[in-house]
Amino acid sequence: MNSILESILNTKQFVNSRNQTIAIHSETSKEQCAFLQNLIRGNKFTRSLEIGFAYGISTVAILEAVTMNGGKHLVIDKFQRTDWDGNGLDVVKKAGYTDHLEFSEEFCYQVLPKLLEAGRKFDFVYIDSTKQLDWLLVDFFYIDKLLSIGGVIVFDDVNFPGIRKLLR
Repeated sequence: MNSILESILNTKQFVNSRNQTIAIHSETSKEQCAFLQNLIRGNKFTRSLEIGFAYGISTVAILEAVTMNGGKHLVIDKFQRTDWDGNGLDVVKKAGYTDHLEFSEEFCYQVLPKLLEAGRKFDFVYIDSTKQLDWLLVDFFYIDKLLSIGGVIVFDDVNFPGIRKLLR
């Protein structure tokens, strides 16, 4: 596992580009990061998409695995610079994966149709954003059309009612 990611997961904090110490909360666990990486590496996925960015913990885990396979990772999060102060972007930069990241700071319901229209395909998709059913339905509708045959979608926070309802 990337040393920056390992350090953040162990200490539950990092120093951002403004020299502020950021205590993380609600992050993807070390075990879940390892699971995502094993899934990506084992299937040799190279085109990944993530909905939601936050502190960039899962993003760095995915980037590490996708980069080892020679690929790139797209993250969509309208609120990265506002609600999360760009901290996820800082973590990606610290970990050394900026060149392998494509970032879209728009609503997913705006970006996903554009990706479909452009003919983009993804091998792996990680959904870790809103927990509201209506938003998730729209995301899943488009992601289903963007997913390559044999591709995998992983949902985070499956204990939330909106996600459980979608998966049922």
